[in-house]
Amino acid sequence: MRGRYTQHTPRPSLPLPPLPLSLPPSSAHSIAYIYSARRKTACYAFSPPPHPLPLPPSNPHIAIKRSHTTGDRSPLLFVAIWTNACLWIFYGIFTHAVHPIATTNITGFLSGSYFLSIFHTYAPPLAKTRLAQAFTLAASLVTFIGIYAFILPSPSYSTTKDNLGAMCCLVTISVYAAPLSSVLRALQLQSNKPISLFFALVGTLNSVLWSGYGLLTNDPWVYVPSVIGAVLSLAQAAVFFWFAVVVREGGGGGGKDEGVDSDEGDEGGG
Repeated sequence: MRGRYTQHTPRPSLPLPPLPLSLPPSSAHSIAYIYSARRKTACYAFSPPPHPLPLPPSNPHIAIKRSHTTGDRSPLLFVAIWTNACLWIFYGIFTHAVHPIATTNITGFLSGSYFLSIFHTYAPPLAKTRLAQAFTLAASLVTFIGIYAFILPSPSYSTTKDNLGAMCCLVTISVYAAPLSSVLRALQLQSNKPISLFFALVGTLNSVLWSGYGLLTNDPWVYVPSVIGAVLSLAQAAVFFWFAVVVREGGGGGGKDEGVDSDEGDEGGG
C-alpha cells in the first residue's frame, strides 16, 4: 500500500518551506497556497489575504455580541469593509485576475456581511436607521460600478480598468485609515488600550503581501493602496509600542486610562 502510494504520488519540483509553529489567522491563505503552488510562477508564490484584511480594528463585533449593544459605534467601517470587498471582486474579474484578487475577497464579502448582520441585530433603532442609510448608499455605489464595469464600460479597456481601480484604491485607503481614530484617542488618553495590536500587525502583513503581488504584476492600483496601508498599520503599531515601552518606563501614560471603553481595552491592549 505504501509502495503504491509512493509510486503514484508526484514529487514536488521545489522544496516545501518549513511550516512555522504558530501563525496568525491571516496567514492561512498564504500557507495554503504555498503548498498548492509548487509549480506556479513566482508571482503566485503566496496568496495574500483579502484586500484589505476583513477584520475591523479591535474586533468590535465580538464586543457587540458580548455586550448585546452597539453602543456609540458607527456602522460606516462595517459598510466600508463590505463595499471594499465587492469592488475588489469586480476588479479581479474584470482584469482576469480571478485568483488571487477576486477569490480571496469573497472572504471579505462574507465576513463584511457577517459584521453587518451582527451590528443590525444589536443596534438600537437610531443606529439601525443609520446602518440602513449607509448600506443603501454603498449598495447603490456597488451596483452602479458593476453596471459600468460589465454592462456599460468605457470604449477603452484601460480607461475602465483605471476608473475601477481608482475606486478600489480610494475605498481601500479609507478602510486602512479608519483605525487612525483609535490612534488619536490613544494620544489623547496617553494609553495604548484603544489600539488593536493584532489588527496593526496583521494589517501590515496583509499590506506587504499585496504590495508584493502588485509589484510582481506591475499593477499600481494594487500596490499603491497596499503601501499606504502598510505605512498606516505600522504607525498604529509604533504608537502602541511607544505607550507600552517608552512612556511606561518614563512613568507617563499611567493615569489616563479611565476613559477607555472596556471592550477596546480588552481587545486592543494586546
